[in-house]
Amino acid sequence: MRPLMPKPIVCYSLPSMKLEAPHSVFIRSLEPEDKERWSELWQGYLTFYET
Repeated sequence: MRPLMPKPIVCYSLPSMKLEAPHSVFIRSLEPEDKERWSELWQGYLTFYET
């Protein structure tokens, strides 16, 4: 069974940003099904920084 998600960290925008609604950020543990997408992002990072 997957553990319950913690309450989101709610980030409110600065008035100068003129965003209408707050943004929620969820942080959770990595899971095996994350690997494929993470690998794509990592490859993009390596390409961008020409490593």
